[in-house]
This record gives sequence, C-alpha cells and structure tokens, in this order.
Amino acid sequence: MPVIKKNKRYVKFFIYAFFIEIIYISFHFIGPFRKFLGDNGIVLQNFNLFLLVVTLLLINLLLYILGYREIIKNNIKLRTIILCFLLFNLTLLFVWPIGSTDIFSYIYQGRVLSEHQLNPYITAYNTLNNDSFYQIINNKWSTSPTVYGPLFVMISSSLTFVGGNNFIFTLFLFKLFFVIINILCVYLIYKIFKNKKAIYLYAFNPLILYEFAINGHNDVLMILFLLLSLYFVFKKENNIRNYSLSLFFLILSALIKFISIIFVPIFLLVLLFKIKSIRKKIYFILSSISVILFTIFILYFPFYKNTQTLSSLIKQTNLYSSVFLSPLIFIGSTLLNDLHITNYRSLGIIFSRILFVLFYLILIIKIFIKNNKTKTKDLIKYFCISLFVFYISFFTWFMPWYLITLIMLIILWQTTSKNYRYINIIHYITLYGILCYIILR
Repeated sequence: MPVIKKNKRYVKFFIYAFFIEIIYISFHFIGPFRKFLGDNGIVLQNFNLFLLVVTLLLINLLLYILGYREIIKNNIKLRTIILCFLLFNLTLLFVWPIGSTDIFSYIYQGRVLSEHQLNPYITAYNTLNNDSFYQIINNKWSTSPTVYGPLFVMISSSLTFVGGNNFIFTLFLFKLFFVIINILCVYLIYKIFKNKKAIYLYAFNPLILYEFAINGHNDVLMILFLLLSLYFVFKKENNIRNYSLSLFFLILSALIKFISIIFVPIFLLVLLFKIKSIRKKIYFILSSISVILFTIFILYFPFYKNTQTLSSLIKQTNLYSSVFLSPLIFIGSTLLNDLHITNYRSLGIIFSRILFVLFYLILIIKIFIKNNKTKTKDLIKYFCISLFVFYISFFTWFMPWYLITLIMLIILWQTTSKNYRYINIIHYITLYGILCYIILR
C-alpha cells in the first residue's frame, strides 16, 4: 500500500513532465516544416509558425506552474526533477536555434580571432566575406565588432577553433557547451541552497530552457559565474580569501556580459560590513582593488589597442528600438514628444539613466546606513532590486533573454526570504518574456 500511494503522488507530476517533453520533441519538426513553407532564413521568420512556438511555450508555462504545485503538495524527489531536466536539455540540444541569431554571431565573432587571427573588438565580420561560414551566418549584426566581454571572446574563439570549418559541428559544440553550463548552474543552485523548489523553478522554466538549450545565449555563462560568486559567499568560510574568490568570479561574470558590473559596488559594500576588524577591512579593500584590476587587465590586455576597442559596446548601448525600450525611457520619450521637445528620444534616454544612477546611489547609501544590520542574504535582494531598476530604466534595446538573470535572482531571493509572492512574479516575468516574441517577429 505505501508503494501504491507513493506512485500516486507522482502521477500528475509525470503527466505534466510527459507533455512538456512532447512539446519539446515537437520543436524538432519546426525546422523541416518551415523549410517546406519556404522560410529559409537562418532563424524562424514565418509569423504563423512563430505564433505556434509561442503557444507551445505558453502551454509549457501552464504545465510549469501546475508542476510546481505538485512539488509542494506531493514532495516530489529532487532526483526526479533533475532527471526530467536532463531529458529536456538532451531533447532540445538537437533543435535548430529558431528564436535568435545571437549564437551565430558568437560563432562568427569567434572565428574572427580563431580562423583569421584578427581582433574581434576592432574587426567586423562583414569585412571577412571570404570566410567559410560567411554565406550561412552573416547577418545585420556582422557590421559591428563584438560587444561581449573578453572572457567570452576567448571561450567562443576556443569553440570555433575546435569546430574548424565544419559549421554544423561548430554549432553543436556551442549548443552542447551552453547546455552543460546550464546543468552546472542547476548544480550550483543545489549546492548553495539545497532547495528542490528553487531547482525546479529554474530547471523547468520554459523561457530558460528555450533561451539556453534551443537559442543558445551566453547569458548562461554570466549566470554561472554569478552563482560561483554567491557560492563562495554563502557556502564557504567568511574570510577575505573566499571573499576575494567570490569577487573574482563576479568580475568574470561581468567579463562575459557587462551587466554584472552593477553588482560589484553592492557586493563590496555588503561584504565590507561583514568584516569586523579595521585592519582586515583595509586588507579587503586592497585585495579587492587588486583582484578587479588584475582580472580586467589580464583578460583585456590581448585585445586592447585604443579607445576604439570599446566603441562597439558604446554603440550598442545607444541602439534604439521603438518597441523594446526600457519602460522609463519609453514613458519619458513619449512625454517629451507630447510636449513637442526636439531630441525627445535622446533626452528621454538621458533622464531615465540619470534616474537609475540616482536610485543606485540611494541604494548604496541605504546599505551604508544599515551597516552591520545588513545580512549576507540581503546581497541577493539588492542584486534583484538594482537589476530590476536597471532593466526598466537603461536599455534602448531590450531582449526577452535578458530577463533570465533577473528570474534566476528572484528564485534565489524567494528561497532565502521564503516569501511566496515572488513565485507569481517569476511566472509573470516568464510570461512577459515569452509574449515578447510575438512582437519580436
């Protein structure tokens, strides 16, 4: 009888997991079907098919929510969650990237260095029209040098070096690499928090699986190093050595994509107040400066020539999309336009970013005032708040996959705070990210 009852506990969960897997298997048919309809672009362009993809993701979101209820109600084992997660990733590994050209940009930017021995921060791929992959992966972004951190340039160059002139093998290497990194992210969440609800919320999230296992975004690497940083704060002894290692991984996260740089001042201030001795505080400050400067210098040194090295990043921050704007920029620009003010777009961007800087300074002052009352777990809360405000105020080109880092941090915040209203926030943000694809196509 106990065995029968135990099996009954798992019935609904397995039903949800089964239908999620069926949906992920169905993604394999999108590629051949779109070719049949004459959609021969490098990513999916047919709006009706894209609407189908969004519908499937929305169904998965519903199953994801229902599955979470089963986790709470029937105490589903962690091993079951992990096995389903691995199955989903294995299934999606062989699906052609359909929602974004980013993974193809990673490939050609990597080849600028690995195949042509040129600086990806200075050389745009469209100048290399003799490259073996040019006719396959050249796209509208190839006119600009890379906008990613030097650590990711090194990683992408290494992968393209191994892939050589075999395009399908190179693409598979990138996808396999991102899937493995995503599995490591789940492992780190387990190691830090030992909470299967947090693992489920991350591992089964349809937007996360879609962006990492199908589309292959490098945000997963940024998240990995961010989690490694938190690991050395939460799970290791509180000493300057571990704090320095934690800072090192946080800087590595920023040297994948620069978004993580906004966490660094908060990180330093919170940990500084955890150190009691004045002598150790001074040592921590000096150690932190050394870690930051040394890490940035070592990784940027092979690429830095002049200020032009960062010009593409500056250009990227000023790309303007009338649809995918941060809300405060949209509101500010609209109000200024209604007032018939010239340069309303530029002024809207400036005002919105000033608001972010002011908010960030207030947050830093608040942490400073709280001083010793700040707990280590507050680090995640401050990361969440600062990233959320950054997202709503800074971007003139905001893509749905940017939301995954915020989703991950809210999952961790919910785990440390035990506040279940954050679960609904995770669902709403996931829903928003999925629906963005209707507008994107």
